[in-house]
Amino acid sequence: MTNYITNDQEMINYMKDRLTDSINLIYEVDTVVKEGIPFPFFQNEVADVIMQNEKLTKEQAWGRLYNKFAAKEPLKLITDCINKTEINRPDIIITFWYYPEYSLLISSINEIKYTPGHAKGWLYLAEINDIGETVIKATTYWTN
Repeated sequence: MTNYITNDQEMINYMKDRLTDSINLIYEVDTVVKEGIPFPFFQNEVADVIMQNEKLTKEQAWGRLYNKFAAKEPLKLITDCINKTEINRPDIIITFWYYPEYSLLISSINEIKYTPGHAKGWLYLAEINDIGETVIKATTYWTN
Protein backbone atom coordinates (compact mmCIF):
# COMPACT_ATOMS: atom_id res chain seq x y z
CA MET A 1 0.00 0.00 0.00
CA THR A 2 2.87 2.38 0.67
CA ASN A 3 4.01 1.91 -2.95
CA TYR A 4 0.57 2.97 -4.14
CA ILE A 5 0.55 5.97 -1.79
CA THR A 6 4.00 7.20 -2.79
CA ASN A 7 3.01 7.07 -6.48
CA ASP A 8 -0.48 8.60 -6.20
CA GLN A 9 -0.17 11.91 -8.02
CA GLU A 10 -3.61 13.12 -6.84
CA MET A 11 -2.62 12.79 -3.17
CA ILE A 12 0.81 14.31 -3.82
CA ASN A 13 -0.79 17.31 -5.56
CA TYR A 14 -3.17 17.78 -2.61
CA MET A 15 -0.32 17.69 -0.10
CA LYS A 16 2.33 19.47 -2.24
CA ASP A 17 2.28 22.74 -0.31
CA ARG A 18 3.25 20.76 2.83
CA LEU A 19 5.98 18.61 1.25
CA THR A 20 9.68 19.43 1.16
CA ASP A 21 10.14 17.22 -1.92
CA SER A 22 7.18 16.84 -4.29
CA ILE A 23 8.85 14.00 -6.22
CA ASN A 24 10.04 11.73 -3.40
CA LEU A 25 7.74 11.62 -0.39
CA ILE A 26 9.56 11.92 2.92
CA TYR A 27 7.35 9.80 5.14
CA GLU A 28 7.27 7.74 8.27
CA VAL A 29 5.14 4.61 8.66
CA ASP A 30 3.42 3.93 11.98
CA THR A 31 4.10 0.26 12.72
CA VAL A 32 1.00 -0.05 14.93
CA VAL A 33 -2.09 -1.10 12.97
CA LYS A 34 -5.40 -0.30 14.64
CA GLU A 35 -8.48 -2.47 14.22
CA GLY A 36 -11.53 -0.69 12.83
CA ILE A 37 -11.99 2.61 11.06
CA PRO A 38 -10.86 6.15 11.88
CA PHE A 39 -14.21 7.73 12.74
CA PRO A 40 -15.81 9.74 11.11
CA PHE A 41 -14.10 8.75 7.85
CA PHE A 42 -15.57 6.06 5.57
CA GLN A 43 -18.52 5.28 7.86
CA ASN A 44 -20.96 5.14 4.94
CA GLU A 45 -18.68 3.09 2.70
CA VAL A 46 -17.90 0.53 5.41
CA ALA A 47 -21.58 0.37 6.46
CA ASP A 48 -22.44 -0.39 2.81
CA VAL A 49 -19.96 -3.30 2.81
CA ILE A 50 -21.52 -4.65 6.03
CA MET A 51 -25.02 -4.26 4.54
CA GLN A 52 -24.07 -6.20 1.40
CA ASN A 53 -22.28 -9.00 3.23
CA GLU A 54 -24.66 -9.43 6.14
CA LYS A 55 -27.96 -8.44 4.45
CA LEU A 56 -28.63 -5.78 7.10
CA THR A 57 -30.39 -2.44 6.91
CA LYS A 58 -28.30 0.73 6.86
CA GLU A 59 -29.27 1.45 10.49
CA GLN A 60 -28.25 -2.04 11.61
CA ALA A 61 -24.93 -1.78 9.78
CA TRP A 62 -24.23 1.62 11.35
CA GLY A 63 -25.14 0.22 14.77
CA ARG A 64 -22.77 -2.70 14.33
CA LEU A 65 -19.97 -0.40 13.20
CA TYR A 66 -20.50 2.01 16.10
CA ASN A 67 -20.80 -0.70 18.77
CA LYS A 68 -17.74 -2.54 17.53
CA PHE A 69 -15.36 0.37 17.01
CA ALA A 70 -16.58 3.81 18.13
CA ALA A 71 -17.69 2.93 21.63
CA LYS A 72 -14.26 1.76 22.79
CA GLU A 73 -10.54 2.24 22.27
CA PRO A 74 -9.37 0.48 19.07
CA LEU A 75 -7.36 -2.73 19.39
CA LYS A 76 -3.75 -2.59 18.29
CA LEU A 77 -2.93 -5.38 15.86
CA ILE A 78 0.49 -6.98 15.70
CA THR A 79 1.92 -7.44 12.23
CA ASP A 80 5.26 -8.22 10.63
CA CYS A 81 4.33 -6.75 7.25
CA ILE A 82 5.17 -3.12 8.08
CA ASN A 83 8.77 -2.03 8.01
CA LYS A 84 9.87 0.65 10.47
CA THR A 85 11.18 3.75 8.74
CA GLU A 86 14.01 5.82 10.14
CA ILE A 87 13.48 9.30 8.69
CA ASN A 88 15.03 12.36 10.34
CA ARG A 89 12.27 14.91 9.61
CA PRO A 90 9.37 13.33 7.68
CA ASP A 91 6.67 15.48 6.06
CA ILE A 92 3.87 12.96 6.56
CA ILE A 93 3.02 9.88 8.59
CA ILE A 94 1.14 6.89 7.20
CA THR A 95 -1.10 5.05 9.64
CA PHE A 96 -3.09 1.90 8.91
CA TRP A 97 -6.49 0.70 10.16
CA TYR A 98 -7.76 -2.81 9.39
CA TYR A 99 -11.23 -4.37 9.58
CA PRO A 100 -10.40 -8.10 9.36
CA GLU A 101 -13.95 -9.46 8.94
CA TYR A 102 -14.27 -7.70 5.59
CA SER A 103 -10.57 -7.41 4.61
CA LEU A 104 -10.76 -3.61 4.59
CA LEU A 105 -7.58 -1.59 4.95
CA ILE A 106 -7.67 2.14 5.58
CA SER A 107 -4.52 4.16 5.07
CA SER A 108 -4.36 7.57 6.70
CA ILE A 109 -1.78 10.04 5.42
CA ASN A 110 -1.35 12.96 7.81
CA GLU A 111 0.89 15.97 7.68
CA ILE A 112 3.35 16.15 10.56
CA LYS A 113 3.09 19.64 12.07
CA TYR A 114 6.39 21.33 12.88
CA THR A 115 4.92 24.84 12.99
CA PRO A 116 1.50 26.16 14.05
CA GLY A 117 -1.19 26.35 11.39
CA HIS A 118 -3.82 24.31 9.60
CA ALA A 119 -3.26 20.61 9.03
CA LYS A 120 -4.40 18.35 6.22
CA GLY A 121 -4.55 14.68 5.38
CA TRP A 122 -5.66 12.07 2.86
CA LEU A 123 -7.27 8.67 3.36
CA TYR A 124 -7.68 5.53 1.26
CA LEU A 125 -10.21 2.75 1.76
CA ALA A 126 -9.00 -0.47 0.16
CA GLU A 127 -10.20 -4.04 0.06
CA ILE A 128 -7.73 -6.91 0.06
CA ASN A 129 -9.15 -9.62 -2.18
CA ASP A 130 -8.75 -13.40 -1.91
CA ILE A 131 -5.50 -13.45 -3.91
CA GLY A 132 -3.92 -10.67 -1.84
CA GLU A 133 -4.43 -7.79 -4.27
CA THR A 134 -5.32 -4.41 -2.84
CA VAL A 135 -8.23 -2.67 -4.58
CA ILE A 136 -8.88 1.00 -3.78
CA LYS A 137 -12.59 1.52 -3.11
CA ALA A 138 -12.64 5.18 -2.03
CA THR A 139 -10.47 8.16 -1.13
CA THR A 140 -11.15 11.29 0.87
CA TYR A 141 -9.25 14.20 2.32
CA TRP A 142 -9.54 16.54 5.28
CA THR A 143 -8.25 19.88 6.44
CA ASN A 144 -8.69 21.85 9.65
